[in-house]
Amino acid sequence: MMGKIKQQIQTLKKMGYQDFQLKKICHDAVGETKLDQIPPDKLDYLAKALQSQVSFAQKCQQKFNK
Repeated sequence: MMGKIKQQIQTLKKMGYQDFQLKKICHDAVGETKLDQIPPDKLDYLAKALQSQVSFAQKCQQKFNK
């Protein structure tokens, strides 16, 4: 699960997200910004929150790249 989360974070960074934005997403989702301190039972929820953000960013890119 941690590998998936790190991959999603890298995807968002490549799409232009800044570290402070990614920390905010993590904090809003699970109340923590440091990946190694997130309880295992919250990792799935964080992965879903990050995937939602990736999907949103991809839709935005598609809209502006037309």
